[in-house]
Amino acid sequence: INRVFLRWLENQSARPFFSFLNYIDAHDPYQTPPGFDRHFGVKPESDEDVETLRTWHHRKRHDASAHQKDLVLDSYDDCLSVLDEHLGKLFDELERRGRLRDTLVVITSDHGEQFGEHGRYGHGNSLYRPEIHVPLVIFGTSGVPAGLRVSAPVSTRTIAATVADHLEMAGASPFPGRSLTRFWNDRTTDLGADP
Repeated sequence: INRVFLRWLENQSARPFFSFLNYIDAHDPYQTPPGFDRHFGVKPESDEDVETLRTWHHRKRHDASAHQKDLVLDSYDDCLSVLDEHLGKLFDELERRGRLRDTLVVITSDHGEQFGEHGRYGHGNSLYRPEIHVPLVIFGTSGVPAGLRVSAPVSTRTIAATVADHLEMAGASPFPGRSLTRFWNDRTTDLGADP
């Protein structure tokens, strides 16, 4: 994804652009690419372990052994580490090209994963916190304060309205939700949760 995006970026003029990069590294079968050698906890060491990861989505997970459950959870964390590495390389390259300082970056996810919490596995089968609590990181262009952490729950549906508001697009935003810029424009007010 980085390679394709950076190649596309080479052909763009200095005019503003919008890009949506959809990484899928943290989805099952939770297998890291060849050569990736950093692991959290249990790592796949046998053919049986690899088969567990490959078939996890289709198996009866409630009957899985403690080793298999630990393997899958730790492999998921490994996949997040791969994603983190790719994002770091992307930001380093954007910085090297002088494009990062003028780029508003939004990092989020469409869902979380459950690994036995509430008796559930995977995603798309509940509204429990492990599925709906996802990261939302916004950084980049001037006006976005560094290090500000918002503790109030917000919705990812407000991302488009936030981008439009931050970029001061003319007129009222056609996107749903309240812009999250209110959290960094007025830090003295208790703004509460996003509806």
